[in-house]
Amino acid sequence: MVVPIVFLLVFVGLVWFLQQRSIRTALDGVEYSREVSKILNAPDEEFTLTTTITNTKFKLVPFIEVEEEVSRERSNSFRTFLMPRSKYVRRVKGSLPERGRYLFSRAQINGGDFLGISQNIKPYRARCEIIIYPREIKCGHLDRMMGSFMGDISVQRFIAPDPILVMGFSEYTGREPMKAISWAQTLRSGQMMVKNYDYTTEPSTTVVLSLDFLTGHQLKLPPESAQLMETCLSIARTVCETLSNHKIRYDFFSNISPGDLANTWAYVPEGFGERHLANILTGLGNAMLFRSETLQQLTQRVAKKQMAHKSVLFIVPNQEEKNLQVIRQTAKELKSVRVIAADKTGGAV
Repeated sequence: MVVPIVFLLVFVGLVWFLQQRSIRTALDGVEYSREVSKILNAPDEEFTLTTTITNTKFKLVPFIEVEEEVSRERSNSFRTFLMPRSKYVRRVKGSLPERGRYLFSRAQINGGDFLGISQNIKPYRARCEIIIYPREIKCGHLDRMMGSFMGDISVQRFIAPDPILVMGFSEYTGREPMKAISWAQTLRSGQMMVKNYDYTTEPSTTVVLSLDFLTGHQLKLPPESAQLMETCLSIARTVCETLSNHKIRYDFFSNISPGDLANTWAYVPEGFGERHLANILTGLGNAMLFRSETLQQLTQRVAKKQMAHKSVLFIVPNQEEKNLQVIRQTAKELKSVRVIAADKTGGAV
């Protein structure tokens, strides 16, 4: 009888030891990561969240329960096990309907013990960011205005000469500027001659987005103001996409604070193409509820950077006279100015 009792005590002691050790080490060597297939997305565009659980140890992990944040309002959980030196990959498709910046970083893993009685809980942080940019706006008035605006830009290509490419010389008529006179040709011909330039300047423009009614760090806007803000952001997206699709170079100004991008998004230098557009869409998706400067300060900044031949397109939340007066004052220093104002119904006027 003594031997079985001793054997039983040894067995119970071994089980207790393994149990205590498994509680402490259930999640040792377990690594967690999460990534998104595409950071910048349109509203309702499908993306994939990939979760990877890795077991770096030469031991079996018989039970794992993963609970992770998948949106601001809810979390998702799943269970699995891990063989020694293995990984488990889980992919979930999803979409988000509202513009904004979404950060998912919190997760929790519960690891089962040797007997499956209790669990070892370990929190993890794996920063995962998704940016949803504004919806495209459908508005006949905006389509007509953009068509007219791009026509004007194309015409300006043949009005503004390229001062680098000299195509020939002609006799001075008295209407040309003095800097156009070619003194070498004048000496050769014995009469005043001027340079003829090639009219090949690339079409370019400037887009200016202003939400002057924003003031401080507001947590929430009244419904009407929120609608105007979202409409302005949607107009900006539509305008910039239209210019990019037509390969028209443009730069971008704004007085809306885009959070972490405040120092890089107030002015986006001239360019076009997918990368240039993605930079602007990222800022539109991040747009916060407060401004970085007044409309007057913004227009002064625009005037300082513009060349005489460039057209400027202002996007504003309404047609208030005080705002239009500020823009008119700036227009005196610019070649051409157009204004698109958002209306209360979600369109443009």
